[in-house]
Amino acid sequence: MSDTITTPGGSAPAGRTKPLFTAHRPTWQWAAVALVGGVIVLIGLVTALQDALSGRPDALTMAGFSVFFFCGFGVLWLIAAAMIRRSRIDGFDQHLSVVSGFRKARAVQPGDIGRLGLEVQSRNGVSFQTVVGWDQRGRRRLVRATRGHPGTDEVEAWLASRCPKEWAALG
Repeated sequence: MSDTITTPGGSAPAGRTKPLFTAHRPTWQWAAVALVGGVIVLIGLVTALQDALSGRPDALTMAGFSVFFFCGFGVLWLIAAAMIRRSRIDGFDQHLSVVSGFRKARAVQPGDIGRLGLEVQSRNGVSFQTVVGWDQRGRRRLVRATRGHPGTDEVEAWLASRCPKEWAALG
């Protein structure tokens, strides 16, 4: 047995390579959602404690409702914050690794991208532009990077260099 092979089956261990860049949502987004969720859970716990100590005959039932509804709703906000924090695009030489929410990472090759589009959302006078990469049939969204988020410039440069025809059509 060779000294360099350390895994059963005779294959060399696969090392995780470091990405060239990472694009993700700003920290304030997931932190704000987590703060709202934490406040809702805290309100639920305080309300449940007040209900439980009130001495009324239905005190435990009302405390249970407070825990179920308030804390449950707050936990949903905390899960949403975790999903926002986990979402990212890692750029490598030959592919992008796209993680959305709790899904596993999906590798997107430059040849997988059939069309690039620009989505614009406006709210209260503030516009957000998002570069979207669609598959060859134009049905499935493969990559979505909102301009202005950390690392989005590197995603756009990667797309421009590896998908020049699609990037030129973006115009």
